[in-house]
Amino acid sequence: MKITYTSKLMAPALLLVAISAWACSAISGKEAIKPANKEIALQLYSVQSDMKKDPRGTLNKVARLGFAAVETADYKDGKFYGLTPEEFRSEVEKAGMIVLSSHVVKTLSQKEVRSGDFSDSMRWWDKAVSDHKRAGMKYIVMAWAPFPADISVLDAYCKYFEQIGKKCRDAGIKFGYHNHYKDFYPEKSLGGKAKNSLEYILLKTDPNLVFVQIDTHNAVMGGGAPAEFIRSFPGRFKLLHIKDKYVLGESGMVGFDAVFKSAKTGGAEGFILEQEGESANPYDDIAKSFSYLQNAPFVPSRSE
Repeated sequence: MKITYTSKLMAPALLLVAISAWACSAISGKEAIKPANKEIALQLYSVQSDMKKDPRGTLNKVARLGFAAVETADYKDGKFYGLTPEEFRSEVEKAGMIVLSSHVVKTLSQKEVRSGDFSDSMRWWDKAVSDHKRAGMKYIVMAWAPFPADISVLDAYCKYFEQIGKKCRDAGIKFGYHNHYKDFYPEKSLGGKAKNSLEYILLKTDPNLVFVQIDTHNAVMGGGAPAEFIRSFPGRFKLLHIKDKYVLGESGMVGFDAVFKSAKTGGAEGFILEQEGESANPYDDIAKSFSYLQNAPFVPSRSE
């Protein structure tokens, strides 16, 4: 399987990672880190506090772990972690990675939900899409949305997502929605039209405009089976958030082998590691999760 963010940029990017690792290890006397053979992105929320304090230093640490790309979680006031779109892209590429995707949140007002007129929110998206384009984003993902047990609200958001998807498509960017655990709760209010809100979104939105970034741990916590969902809607899960309770593979809650098998046949284009929770040594734990993916036989390599 070919990952979307594999490009002509990737060969020099991986070379830069190798050179950076060699240089740092030469200074510290430690063994150099070898370039990873599997392309994994990191959701920067995993190191959010460090990114806000020292984005350049944090990006260099992330690159040294072997990550090929990053997904942001701090877009506000036209900036990413206090940097302009061009500055942020430059820092990521200097570190030897590429900018893959971004998490944003722009929910609808009650007035917009009732009226179906999303003009106010779409003006916000005009600038957001422009900023993300300048930053080099390939995907923009709505990080969450408030879905009460009300089919009218879901219908409004499905139409809203399609409008955003059209705007992103015109800019050469793909738009998606990131699930949370509540999206998998059974919903009787849907009148049998879907089992839960996530399935409803998949059924009611245009596949050419809206994809879903499935979060493996959130899905399991909501009572869902992520591998089964991916199989049921081939082509709709462009990006996967590979997440466990904490370090990948330790909880036994998520069947990652089944997830990756489904993703391979389902047309997934990128894998993003996210690690949430408190840790005294976050980089050590992220490294453990990254190593798990690099060593797992079911995770595709760059040549697949």
